Amino acid sequence: MIDQQTRHTLNLFQAALPHVNAKTKSSLELAIKAGELVDTFQSMRDPKFLSACDLDQKPLDMEALLTDLSKVSNQKEQETLNLLLNFLKAQTLFRSYQQFQKQNSSPEKKPTEKNGAYKDSGSQSPLNFLLSQLTPEQKSTVSHMLQLMNQPQ
Repeated sequence: MIDQQTRHTLNLFQAALPHVNAKTKSSLELAIKAGELVDTFQSMRDPKFLSACDLDQKPLDMEALLTDLSKVSNQKEQETLNLLLNFLKAQTLFRSYQQFQKQNSSPEKKPTEKNGAYKDSGSQSPLNFLLSQLTPEQKSTVSHMLQLMNQPQ
């Protein structure tokens, strides 16, 4: 931490800021910022400060990072970020599918003849896996589409 005399001087500079001309104001602001920077560097040496900074290494949430970057990017950058986001989502889906396969090792079921839907949601078919990832409304829509596709012409 900076000493009391330096802190007092910086406080005096801060109090004088609204009352000085533009040229002097720039110099005082620079001195104040330099004092704050020195104070920050000195406080970083204190173990209490470092423990308050939460230096635990937490994993980077790449999807959240790319989404936030996309919000402030231009069109070309957004396209690149969206491509990367799609790769990440595909990777997540692939890992979920692998996990699904490990958990569900029963033999594949064939679609029922009535509605084309799969009876056993635990089978390893990619369609059943994708169905397991859908909301109930989406599942209903897909089921109706499967019925239409499997009806005899």
